[in-house]
Amino acid sequence: MFLNEVQIKRITDTIKELIMTGIDALVEIYFPVETEKPKTKRNRKHRATKKIGTGSKSV
Repeated sequence: MFLNEVQIKRITDTIKELIMTGIDALVEIYFPVETEKPKTKRNRKHRATKKIGTGSKSV
């Protein structure tokens, strides 16, 4: 099976992209970014308490 230069470049680019996305995913799992995490947690907590608060009032 002989591949021309364009096909070889496309294959290598795809492999590089897959490796980079894999590394990015692993880094996010093992070293979560501290600046983004608290925001989502705070929003989630706030939303949850709001829902619970309105629910308890109606009961």
